Amino acid sequence: MQTRPHHARPRRLSLLLLALLGAVPVVAAAQENQETHPATAAEHHEFHRNHIGVFLGGSTLKEKNGFTLGGDYERRFHKHIGAGLQAEHAFGSVKDTVVVFPVFFHPGLTGLRIATGPGFSREDEEEHGEPEGVSTITKTVTEFLWRVQILYDFEATKRVTITPNLAIDFVNGRQFFVYGVTVGTGF
Repeated sequence: MQTRPHHARPRRLSLLLLALLGAVPVVAAAQENQETHPATAAEHHEFHRNHIGVFLGGSTLKEKNGFTLGGDYERRFHKHIGAGLQAEHAFGSVKDTVVVFPVFFHPGLTGLRIATGPGFSREDEEEHGEPEGVSTITKTVTEFLWRVQILYDFEATKRVTITPNLAIDFVNGRQFFVYGVTVGTGF
């Protein structure tokens, strides 16, 4: 039986994210070419200027996994663009706290958001003392990151959204995958 290297899963997720991002212009062009009735919701769609949510999901770095809890805020300046703040903490073997300042792009497809932006990661690293494994010293390392994220908002009610999302954090040559669901509200 042939085994796959540990880096195969993150590579597949990267390719999936790139394929999804590549499909956005095709779907947007198809949507623009459709004839719509003047009273459709798309033409009269009003958006909330502010959105706040709670994130539940997971984080993966190679073979390490962790439960991730966080929150986000977005302020929309225009119907197609917004900016915000995301903060998350991973529990388990990942032990990472992330703060990101993303720019959100709303390409005109109902619910679709694409985000990217800078941030920082604070990761706890353990060092083993002498003799090996007898004692551990934990140090915190803070590093710059860049996040690329795709999200899709489903309206549960007029104000409540359920948003599955996938993010890749690029941190000092490593790729963290963050995936899960945000439950939020617009106001």
